Amino acid sequence: MDFEKRDKKFLAKNKSVVAVKTVGTGTNGQVSEIQGNSNLVVKQDRSSFSRRNSDSVSSEYKFFKKYNLEKEDIFAPTKDIKVNAKKSKKSSDGIIHPKLKIISTGDRGVIHPRYLTPSVLAKLKKSLTELTYKGYMFSDGLQLGEDRLKRIMDYDFGDMQKVDMKKSVNVRRCFYINNKMWRELGRDIKKDVGYIQRNEAMDKKFLSKVVLTNSMNNKNKSNSDKSKKQISIKRLFSLNW
Repeated sequence: MDFEKRDKKFLAKNKSVVAVKTVGTGTNGQVSEIQGNSNLVVKQDRSSFSRRNSDSVSSEYKFFKKYNLEKEDIFAPTKDIKVNAKKSKKSSDGIIHPKLKIISTGDRGVIHPRYLTPSVLAKLKKSLTELTYKGYMFSDGLQLGEDRLKRIMDYDFGDMQKVDMKKSVNVRRCFYINNKMWRELGRDIKKDVGYIQRNEAMDKKFLSKVVLTNSMNNKNKSNSDKSKKQISIKRLFSLNW
């Protein structure tokens, strides 16, 4: 997903922004409006603790860039930027994305269920299925918003993980975590959203080199080696994960 054309021009001209009004806070970050563009907001760390650990906005952006999440159709367009204090020369790291109408959050669940229409849910489910096959785990749930163009997007990936889907234990884990998240969203909006399910075509595309592992924590290397074997596509599809 990409920024609107006028926002891309704004970001090309401005290597830093000024945060003017806080519009939201989370465990580690705070989101503010910026001077000069009412269509964008910037996220900054709330504390020195978050700047020192993996929950910092810098770490969030590194994850976004490392896995090219801008190429996925579910994630909000995001860019790193310097944030200047309004009344001083101090600056800090931030990440910028479109200003959104918040639909759901990690801690409060779904706030505005009316935005999650059947067509939106179908599109989300399709995207989530492919992302699950790619090894993305939505450990903190879906945090969704709608931008000015009526695009629904996930705007927070600070607690997301990506696992190696060549290991069967990670296939099980990833589908379990994401289905738990997906079913919770369904309960919030009082709809039967079904499950994020595997299918043979996607198995062949993404899981052709899965290694069967018997334990999530094999500490003994020799035993671990003995417990692994390559799985055929036919066998892979028959396993009830």
